[in-house]
Amino acid sequence: MDLLLPLGNSLPDLTGLENAYAVDGSAVTAVLSAQQHLPLLRAFTQAMSEPEFFFIELPCTDDEEKELDGGDCHYKLYYLDNCTKPVIKAVLDRFGDLLCEDGLCRFGFGENEKSTEIYIREYGVISIWCEEDELLKKAEEILKGLGAAKKQSIVTPWDIISPDNPGTQTAVTYEDMRTEDIPDMLKDAGMYFDRII
Repeated sequence: MDLLLPLGNSLPDLTGLENAYAVDGSAVTAVLSAQQHLPLLRAFTQAMSEPEFFFIELPCTDDEEKELDGGDCHYKLYYLDNCTKPVIKAVLDRFGDLLCEDGLCRFGFGENEKSTEIYIREYGVISIWCEEDELLKKAEEILKGLGAAKKQSIVTPWDIISPDNPGTQTAVTYEDMRTEDIPDMLKDAGMYFDRII
């Protein structure tokens, strides 16, 4: 299967990218074709222990960046805590396609009471942290089932972005929604703004 980036990301040359993952202690880094992100999230969040949380990091606007001290590329971090598996499933059913295809947001899920987390970052690079060996084995099983090969190290899109191979990140609209709408849409369910990172 050819590797496809999320719709909101593009790179002229994807040479060197493949569906693969590498393990370093209790951490996993993976690159999967975009259509595999949602099945991975569904399977891994079902394997995690309740209560779980959902988080989303949305880029600050230009005006917000002007008010911050130094640099750019800050993100607004939002959380929805203490979720049951049915709530996480509902979040993925409603917003999963949008989250997985958007080129600007970063997001993930974790366990409230343990240091277990799955995090989808820029260009669809996946990070997984597992406190328990059993869950780490389950993560590997899921990744292998989705066609990812285990490697000593992997090439990510970040490794191949260059002046000659520039990456682009754009927002995606899905069913008249954008990722920036999600915090308001989940406000009544308890989603809250945590901080700027």
